[in-house]
Amino acid sequence: MTETIEQDVVATQETSTASLPADDWEKTTQKFIDEFDRSIAQPETEQPATNGQDPLDALLAEFTTPSPDQQKIAELEGQLSSAQGQLSSAQSAEFLRQEREAATKWAAELQDVCSRSNPNIESDFVIREIKVLSADNPGMLEAAWQYRNLSDADLATAKRDFAAAERLYAQAVAAPDTDPRKKEALRFLEQRGAQLQAMLSARSVIRSAHNQIRKRAESVKAPYDPDVSATREEIAHLMKEGGSGRGVPPEPPVQLGGMSDAEYRAYLKTLGIAGF
Repeated sequence: MTETIEQDVVATQETSTASLPADDWEKTTQKFIDEFDRSIAQPETEQPATNGQDPLDALLAEFTTPSPDQQKIAELEGQLSSAQGQLSSAQSAEFLRQEREAATKWAAELQDVCSRSNPNIESDFVIREIKVLSADNPGMLEAAWQYRNLSDADLATAKRDFAAAERLYAQAVAAPDTDPRKKEALRFLEQRGAQLQAMLSARSVIRSAHNQIRKRAESVKAPYDPDVSATREEIAHLMKEGGSGRGVPPEPPVQLGGMSDAEYRAYLKTLGIAGF
């Protein structure tokens, strides 16, 4: 089929060539070439001025430069983001204020209970004891206070999660040391386990702190008073001398000059002297 078409084209070309003079053939051929060039030529378009800038860079700059509407949208988005950040900060500050207020109230109520049971304690006794307990067990009291309001349902969920974390931890420990995930898994499970343990023990930690502070308050003695101490020592000495088997200590000498007339006559009667 292809050979037949080629033969027809060659025959047509030969026939056309044979029927035209040489000059006419060249003119006709040039005419067809010119018409073909005009038919495939693309119209020239005006290129934007780039001021010496690379055309590709100029094109990218045109697409990446935000329009006035885009600039306004970006400005509004920035204001919204800033407002959200301020709201979050305000909420955090309010939460911290409420937590401080709750802690102050708890300490004040406990201070009142301790003061009624033992008036000898100082006005800041509970605050000082809380600081001591916090120093003895760093982080424990703070974590317990954070989770003090968990509901029974929350604690039930934490208990299940803690049991699951223990199983996963055992599996992670048994994993080969060559496993690159082992170290990270152990670290995560340890942190999660500590958090769940703090949740589960929060109520008991707060209750234990309350009881310890009350017990310490009951053992506080009155501050040292030199006068009271001297009186107690004198009484103790007299009681010791009176119970030593050496008899009752002698009466102090009579101060005659300090007696009234009636007291003086009564004193003389004790001596068997009458008539005054």
